[in-house]
Amino acid sequence: MAEKLGAAAGFNYKEESFAERVHEFTGGKGADVILDCIGSRNWEQNMNCLATDGRWVLYGTMGGKAVEGDLLGQLLSKRGHLLSSLLRSRCLQYKAELVRAFTQRVVPHFSDQAASLRPVIDSTFSLVDIAEAHRHMEANRNIGKIVINVIQQGTQ
Repeated sequence: MAEKLGAAAGFNYKEESFAERVHEFTGGKGADVILDCIGSRNWEQNMNCLATDGRWVLYGTMGGKAVEGDLLGQLLSKRGHLLSSLLRSRCLQYKAELVRAFTQRVVPHFSDQAASLRPVIDSTFSLVDIAEAHRHMEANRNIGKIVINVIQQGTQ
């Protein structure tokens, strides 16, 4: 799906080692930037495919927080930059500013027929089918956003 949407390459982490594929794709150089919302479950593969002087941005830990092994030693040997951020610990004023900036800078790119950005919609469920939508998400069957229609038919 990533390639269909314009990415230079995409790898299915469920079927193969993405670190090996990143090295194949980059001719052994590795990734200059890694965006990571998974955390500990992927740290070894992320480290393996991080390029020398690369940047690893950690913004979530859906795969766990605990890391065992030589993460710091390997990061140092690659002169890697580990950046981390969470919104949860930010104040409401900071979050409000992010929403304002996103609305001003990004939302216009979604707004017309020639929009340069388009959301990837996996599926749409009505509010009465919310449990089914959640099961769909829990089973990791979606590629893209799951939309919940909260407007009941006939009330529009």
